[in-house]
Amino acid sequence: MSLFGRRKPGFAKEEELKPGDIPGEFSDAVDPAVKRNDLNPKHREKEEFAGRAQAVMGKESVEEAEKDAEKEAEEGKQDLFDYMESLPDVEDPYPPFAPEPEKQPEPAPTQAQILASYIRERTRAAMLTPLSLLHSEVEEADKLLEEMEKDESCQSVLKIEGEKDMYYYDSGLMTRNYAMIAMLIADKDLERTIAEMVRWNCRTYPSPTPVDYFQRHPYYLTRVQIDLALSHIEKNERFADIKRFVSKKGILFLYSENVMSERYAKSLADFAEDEENA
Repeated sequence: MSLFGRRKPGFAKEEELKPGDIPGEFSDAVDPAVKRNDLNPKHREKEEFAGRAQAVMGKESVEEAEKDAEKEAEEGKQDLFDYMESLPDVEDPYPPFAPEPEKQPEPAPTQAQILASYIRERTRAAMLTPLSLLHSEVEEADKLLEEMEKDESCQSVLKIEGEKDMYYYDSGLMTRNYAMIAMLIADKDLERTIAEMVRWNCRTYPSPTPVDYFQRHPYYLTRVQIDLALSHIEKNERFADIKRFVSKKGILFLYSENVMSERYAKSLADFAEDEENA
């Protein structure tokens, strides 16, 4: 019995294949329609075309006719350069790019600029540059400093005057406040250093200053040095505004009475200690 039921009239006869006739994969080689060329319309069409081509062109085979056709096509090709030369001349709508300007070599730095770079490097290392150091290491230091002050590229280099020397630093790398502290330390005037920082803290924050503040960075004073400096401060009229008191926790504080009263200074210290204990 047929797999799909009874075969209707007009259908081709089914080919029966034995198991040995079935290959590992399907292809046109086992297609019955391909095997029987007389039933394959594509095969008949190919033979008819070959016959017509052979009759018209008088060639022995279709392969020879195809080769001749390819040869004629190759001979008819135009050379690319000949084709480009045959094109009419037209104006280019896209003008060429303007040539890039040549980079001018940077001028060599002046001696004043080299001096400013030296000061910047010391500032980057958190150090001021004393005028006395420049006099000992740089020829015509005063002349170069004058030129440096007029040079626009050196305007970030500023100076701060101490009691023992003049100091230079780069304001782009060090704040004015830090430069003032560094100047006081460089002057090695402990009394003035303590007095100026106590005044500055009272004006800026405002806040009294604990004595152990000067044992930290960047002062690193010992308690012996601090006590000796405080004894000198009490005897010097220049520092008559610097006063002291002891907080509730027994910490010694300093303040300037020109900026705040003792009562206000004590309240600020007590409030700060209460905040630490909270």
